[in-house]
Amino acid sequence: MSPFYGVIFPGESEAAFSNYRLWESLGYIFSYVGSATYCMDVKITNVVVSLVFGIIGYYAIEVLERRGGLKKDDKNN
Repeated sequence: MSPFYGVIFPGESEAAFSNYRLWESLGYIFSYVGSATYCMDVKITNVVVSLVFGIIGYYAIEVLERRGGLKKDDKNN
């Protein structure tokens, strides 16, 4: 998944990879904190909802990239 960030943000790969690592670490923290607190039904629901949002986000980015990607304003240059 990390090479995906390098493709989406070609000029800002360092910021993209650090953003990826931040959200990955937060995911591990949330799952560790909730591991003993929540019952199995809540855990499965959270995983399914996260999976659905991830799939929707992935396809949204694919559509944006096929349409030409996100354009930056070059007012400073």
